[in-house]
Amino acid sequence: MKRILITSGALAVVLAAAAAGFKVWNRPASEVRFNPQVGDSHQYRIGMRSSLASGKSVFDQSVTLQSVLRYRVTDRDGDRITLHLTPQYMAGRIGHRTLFDSTDIGDDRTDPTLGIVRDGFSLTMDDDGHIEISQPNNADQAELLKGRLGRQLDQWQQQFNAPGILTSLPAEIGASRTAGGFQTLPKVKLTVTDVDRDSIVVDIARAEGAESVSMDSGSGIGKITMTIDHLTGRMRVDRNTGWLESLAIILDQTGENRGRTVPIHTILSMQALDTPAAGSQRHSFGGFKSVVDLADDEEDDPGYPLSLPESDEDTTAIPSNSTSDGSKPALSSKNAMFKVDPDDQELTLEVPYDIKPHQATGELAITDLALADENGKTLELPMTLDDMMPAMVDDRLGKRLTFRPLGWGQADLSRIHQVKATFTRRGMGDRESTGIELTDHPTELRRGDARVRAIPRDDKANQWYIEIENGTAGFYLDVSQSYAGLEVRHTNHRNGAPISPVEDGLLARVDNELADHLQYTVKGKAGRLPLAYWRFKKDVDTQQITFEDQAKRYRDRNAPPPDTRHIYGMGDTPDEALTLTDVSTRDAERNRLRLRLPIGVGQACRIESKAPPQNDHALIWQPREPERYRSSRADGEAADAQTQDWELVTDDGFRRYFYNIQVATTLRCPGTPQWQETETADTNKPWLVNIADVVGHPVDPTTASATFFKRVRFLDDKGKALRPMPVDARPNDRLQTWRTESEQTTLADYLAADGTIRFWGRVAAVKRLAFAGEPLERHWQDELGGYE
Repeated sequence: MKRILITSGALAVVLAAAAAGFKVWNRPASEVRFNPQVGDSHQYRIGMRSSLASGKSVFDQSVTLQSVLRYRVTDRDGDRITLHLTPQYMAGRIGHRTLFDSTDIGDDRTDPTLGIVRDGFSLTMDDDGHIEISQPNNADQAELLKGRLGRQLDQWQQQFNAPGILTSLPAEIGASRTAGGFQTLPKVKLTVTDVDRDSIVVDIARAEGAESVSMDSGSGIGKITMTIDHLTGRMRVDRNTGWLESLAIILDQTGENRGRTVPIHTILSMQALDTPAAGSQRHSFGGFKSVVDLADDEEDDPGYPLSLPESDEDTTAIPSNSTSDGSKPALSSKNAMFKVDPDDQELTLEVPYDIKPHQATGELAITDLALADENGKTLELPMTLDDMMPAMVDDRLGKRLTFRPLGWGQADLSRIHQVKATFTRRGMGDRESTGIELTDHPTELRRGDARVRAIPRDDKANQWYIEIENGTAGFYLDVSQSYAGLEVRHTNHRNGAPISPVEDGLLARVDNELADHLQYTVKGKAGRLPLAYWRFKKDVDTQQITFEDQAKRYRDRNAPPPDTRHIYGMGDTPDEALTLTDVSTRDAERNRLRLRLPIGVGQACRIESKAPPQNDHALIWQPREPERYRSSRADGEAADAQTQDWELVTDDGFRRYFYNIQVATTLRCPGTPQWQETETADTNKPWLVNIADVVGHPVDPTTASATFFKRVRFLDDKGKALRPMPVDARPNDRLQTWRTESEQTTLADYLAADGTIRFWGRVAAVKRLAFAGEPLERHWQDELGGYE
């Protein structure tokens, strides 16, 4: 029963919130009122998260519901209005566990709550603001719910009286009313804070003298008393129709039953939308998730450190005019691709920016998504924007957008063969370097509607909270200036306020979609925090992008690769010959042996050992895991990016410490090693390389990838080593780190029948480790002593 209280109750609050703008009855013309016509409809993207206050209970968990809901007026009878509610998309989680997902609900109709929600139902509101569920599309599920829950059914339905939260209000700044709220809320105070020709903005707060609310749990444990500890909310309402445009509520409550108390923190966001697939990162489901995750930041876990320039030499040179000149679109249609993942029920778009380095990307939003089948016929496959995140696309900064299908059940995303999307971008003006003083008293800097404050911490010397509130203009950390003497961390600790900065930003976006609130902690003795200042442009650019099917780019080897991926940690290849005169074994005094060689030399040469076997296991030399992958560096100095450590181990790989033995080591090379550059044969398809042509002889397909690609490098035009692309690569593969992949593969995994390997990127040059001159031999004799 506890599960039903959490899931059904939270679900009801979300559905009720969507109706929050509905009860605005007929009033004088100067007042906002809800007066819809039969057939009028609105749909909303809603995010709700309710959690137990951190550290207050062993039952810490959170319930997160995200949905797309549509309300349509179906009947009016005097002061009674009936609206049909259609949940088009809904996903629920308890903690990190998925409770349900409308895109993969299957045939499970055992939960009557989900049965009613999935199939839709009507809400009828009377003049007193009371709402009841009427005419469920799934009558059988309604009867099952009534039989199973009994009195709790009334409690479930009563939570839909949210339309009472907005009584009629004069369209005048400062006007206020007291109104009934949600089932679990006492009366609230509504105050008009802004009025324009199209809408009014209303602040929501707990009304003075409002009493706690008692509700029957319906579970046999009696009544639960709900007390508001803090309530902050804001909503924007269309002043001509009364339909709600946007809503955000941050709520702290305490529930009490039989002397036990449970603190509950709730975040609710709602946005009206004409096209569910449209929106920006700030209003996506992913944007809401970022808010609720960051809102959990506590003082004992103060965010994460930022890597910023520590000296003038580390700063990034940024041109004086770092804005887009407007002579070409901001997005690149080249290498814009889409990917369908039928397992995760996702459509992903990737599009790179086409702007100069260090230019401001501005605010990007999608306004339309058009899908078609392989014959070009438009698909009626409605989607909703799930997330829009920065990403590297074809080795350039860009955006990755993910969409989920509307409707309850698996959608056939495999029908998608063509994708077009329309984007808008609000650019930013010239960038300006500035800063705020760090003193022993609060300081403040304002530009337009942007504000930054530096607040010294009373409990810690030389430490400050930096609070930033951005809107149509903004302050940001500036990488073109030095942060010498400062340690900066990103944090959303509440800093004495009842809500966190990201939650306050969620409220601010109700009446300013560009609003963004940030907070940092700063530690150090410098007297100034460097900042950059930008202002959004008024003009908005529109651009349509046609996306290429990423699956085709995987299948068609004659096409450029779908992405650019590098082998990291290799280091630059030196132009001069590699001397081995300084190479020697080491660490014998620690009862082990190591040998540091230039990368690739150990694989191209032979390292032999002569020593007595240990427990019937021969001693061999093998590459050692690089120090950068290890948790401790106590074993000695780490190898740099151009060298690799080898060590003596038993042939089963278990032993590496030895006692009372002598070891003779020989390094044999066919000549003096040197990296030589070789041109690729096919300049028209620089992503395809015939390996035999490059190395000068046929290659053994069983050669380990880790061995081959250490001594032969395939470089892009920036000199960075490119990863080879497996012949069976697929769009939805989870790409492992190159270190893991290379240890598990051979050249056969990459070689096509024609002897070519396709690379993740365009190969501009090939460098391979070659040997010239007379053969080289080096010998070492080491004695490993006994226990001390």
